[in-house]
Amino acid sequence: MKTPIHAINRFKKRIGHEITESELQELNELIINDDECVELVKWRRGNDISVYRIKWKGLEFYAIYFLTEYRIISFRNIEDEVHEDLGEYWREHDMQKLWDKK
Repeated sequence: MKTPIHAINRFKKRIGHEITESELQELNELIINDDECVELVKWRRGNDISVYRIKWKGLEFYAIYFLTEYRIISFRNIEDEVHEDLGEYWREHDMQKLWDKK
């Protein structure tokens, strides 16, 4: 989650769709430009992240956007839980690394 490549890999795992780095940038731009296929669904004043519902290339999913660095850090399927706290995503990432080692 610390680089675009991490986000791409998370996208593949979470959404089940292959994505290139340029497509990741395209998704990032959709959020920055407030495109009509992007809807802000969770954000709290003073928080580091916002959660967007995205409709893109026939897919619908959540993109977790890191406001400080202006980039997507994670993705979720629509039926998945989404958090308002950045720390929850870092903890999940760390737990996933432990799970992958097993």
